[in-house]
Amino acid sequence: MAVDDMVSGQLDIRRDEDLLYAQRFRLAGVTVEFHLRPGVPNQFKIFDFSAGVACRAVADHLRVLLGI
Repeated sequence: MAVDDMVSGQLDIRRDEDLLYAQRFRLAGVTVEFHLRPGVPNQFKIFDFSAGVACRAVADHLRVLLGI
């Protein structure tokens, strides 16, 4: 069983909770790809969709969903 790409911003107030959530999946034997994006808050992708960090996050998410 696999989970799609999980992403959290370094400045996200729920960052530690997101990391714990990913770790719990791993402990349960679920494949998880977790990305912590430095210097960005929660929902960073909606602020500037064309920003490099947002583009990389979307590309990682699509790569995992498409299995490539």
